Amino acid sequence: KYGNDDDRVDFIATDLAHSFITELRKTPAYRNAIHTLFMRYPIDAVFLDRAGRVVRRVRGIRPWRFFVWGGWRACQVLEISPGPI
Repeated sequence: KYGNDDDRVDFIATDLAHSFITELRKTPAYRNAIHTLFMRYPIDAVFLDRAGRVVRRVRGIRPWRFFVWGGWRACQVLEISPGPI
């Protein structure tokens, strides 16, 4: 009855994605902190403010760290493999 060429399937998927994103936006999220739980290797992190400027750099964050904070102004974080930042 339903298939890849059925417009009803596209409508249901689009409606479901829109509802999910709407509810997700209501949930507060930490954008200035990360964790490395369940990771197997260290990472580097670069915390950015709203304008994309570097607020803080953290090198060699080991696995299973519960909380790494980027500062109050940080609103984005780049998680990258260890190396020169």
